[in-house]
Amino acid sequence: MEEVDLNSIKFDRKVIGLVPQNLCDKYEVVPFAFENNSIKLAMADPLNIYAIDDVAISTGFEIVPFISKASVIKKFINPQDGRIITRVGDNEVDMRVSILPVVFGEKVVIRILDKKNYKVGKEHLVFSTLHTNDAPSSIVRLVDMGIQPYLVSTSIAGIIAQRLVRKICPKCRQAYEATSYEKQVLGVDEDKPLTLYKGKGCGYCNNTGYSGRTGVYEVMEVTRKLKEAITSHKTMDEIRDIAVQNGMSSLGDECKKLVLDGVTTMNKLATITILKEI
Repeated sequence: MEEVDLNSIKFDRKVIGLVPQNLCDKYEVVPFAFENNSIKLAMADPLNIYAIDDVAISTGFEIVPFISKASVIKKFINPQDGRIITRVGDNEVDMRVSILPVVFGEKVVIRILDKKNYKVGKEHLVFSTLHTNDAPSSIVRLVDMGIQPYLVSTSIAGIIAQRLVRKICPKCRQAYEATSYEKQVLGVDEDKPLTLYKGKGCGYCNNTGYSGRTGVYEVMEVTRKLKEAITSHKTMDEIRDIAVQNGMSSLGDECKKLVLDGVTTMNKLATITILKEI
């Protein structure tokens, strides 16, 4: 894996703007060159296949990953030039001011951080996103951000965690007999035969065995028991147990259904399970 020092290279103008800012922020990546119809991408974690796939899908170009220091990447995608704390009425508002380089000069970005904005959920239906591993950990993340547990419990109606998994190529899909270990992972009777599927690889799928993606969803309704658990400062594992008791199906369990239905493979189930446990 090649390493790139973003401080010592000249950025290719053709690559600026190809990768959406939200993906740069999410995965800590910076595009720096465009060559042979591919984007050279500086990455803090160049082994993150989810990041590479997402950027490739978003841009429509092949991605060539390069390793770079996370501290340097953050300086390019999220420079922190100043902080201003002011008051608007009775509310204290924390503003972060950044100067970002662009093709024709610079631009100023101001982020407004106001914890009281989370109260809006008590009066209006609001849809928002949060980067966490699963639905239950979103509760802990909000509390860690400084939101009072009683506000979290009274404001949130439900949380949906989602992942994308690759689908088996329909042109080269082939059946095979599941091993005892695979049956054990899937939670089925090891004494009964089980047919699973995988892609052999063909020209249609560029010899990957996969074609397209589908969603895996974990839906957690914030019931009365969950509200009580949140206000009682229960741990993430305790919140997860209560959610499962209330009928929530985990990301792993939902992906197992896709494996049993022949939609995806055991390898993709492993990526979902590992990702959840990190």
